[in-house]
Amino acid sequence: MCECQVGPAESEAAKASWREALEGRVASIVLFTILTSSLALNVVLGWKVQGPAATVASKELRQRPGIQEKAVLPESIAALDAAGQPTTLRLRDERPTLLYVFAPGCDWCNKNNPNIRALAAARSSEYRFVGLATRKEGLQEYLGAASLDFPVFVVGKESLIAELSLQVTPQTVLLTPQGVVQKSWLGAFRAADRRDIESFFRLTLPPPVETADARRPTTRG
Repeated sequence: MCECQVGPAESEAAKASWREALEGRVASIVLFTILTSSLALNVVLGWKVQGPAATVASKELRQRPGIQEKAVLPESIAALDAAGQPTTLRLRDERPTLLYVFAPGCDWCNKNNPNIRALAAARSSEYRFVGLATRKEGLQEYLGAASLDFPVFVVGKESLIAELSLQVTPQTVLLTPQGVVQKSWLGAFRAADRRDIESFFRLTLPPPVETADARRPTTRG
């Protein structure tokens, strides 16, 4: 019966193989730790960002391009009336024109309806109010619920929407009789924009939707 012994070379090879296996396992553990830590960090950051998400979205919205003040709009544009018939909409008038841009189905447009209704009711004798819808789908249902007391037109061409920077809704644009943009407000009437609109038009808008009651807007001066 032969008793086999491991020589020095075989012993070194075994040690080297063991070291490689150990190093591989350590590398796997390190990589797993890094990946786990990265995942945990992303979860924490996501949780922290979730709170002020509305504020961030609001800031991003206001950084998006809209109709810029002092821009000169064309004298007229091709549009559809509320019934869907082609027409020509003049953007110049003896009175300043207030364009209210909205999209049927836009949540913030719905929330802003009490504000634009109050503004039109208080200042329609001084300003010409015109609604501009960015699409015709769902318009009749929207108008039935919104009860806007001014004419509404549809700007259906994507090229014209882009040219006039009407992508952001709601958007409120005040034109001089010469078609020059005097003021422009992006988004619903909230925070600083709300205060600016109340000051400019000298009125008090209805309470925000969350706390709205039956009080009517009060005209200043």
